[in-house]
Amino acid sequence: FKPFSSFNTYVHKKIIENQLKEWNNTEPTVLYIYHFDFPDLRIFFKKLKHTISVYDCVDIYSEFPEYAEGKKVQSNSIIALIQKLDDKLKIILNQNGLSLKPWVNDQERWLCKNVDLAFGSAPGIVDHLQQWKSTVHYLPNAVEFDAFANVEGLEEPEDLKNISHPRIGFTGAIDTYKNNIGLIEK
Repeated sequence: FKPFSSFNTYVHKKIIENQLKEWNNTEPTVLYIYHFDFPDLRIFFKKLKHTISVYDCVDIYSEFPEYAEGKKVQSNSIIALIQKLDDKLKIILNQNGLSLKPWVNDQERWLCKNVDLAFGSAPGIVDHLQQWKSTVHYLPNAVEFDAFANVEGLEEPEDLKNISHPRIGFTGAIDTYKNNIGLIEK
């Protein structure tokens, strides 16, 4: 929350500017935005000099339980209390009183209206963003298939040798709203 987020934004901006200066950068500068949830994103966007801006959206964030329903991990720890206070102050000081789904939609609407390019990693995300920007490009997640297709002859890693078969592997985000964490822990 402000004023701390303003200081954080200033520091981020300075680090990027100094790095570009150190590289003696004369190339176009791309401002690549991966996530909307940056307290002073709009200020950062306006103050950091860039040639082109991109919003790369990989989820419909407004449907996440923490935004759609206000669900958060419940705890009475001091960390949880600090996070609750931080959330309340951000809503008042950084988010113009908006929270949850209305705030997410406001941020994404603003991004879509202000970036040069917008990408969605799934057709549903493209459709979602097109309510605010008519030219949203579909850019699916990808993998270099050939690099992973031929596993014959690879030696089993030491840290996996003592795990019995069959095994199930997973690559991706593990979140409490997507996964049964209790089952994973078993």
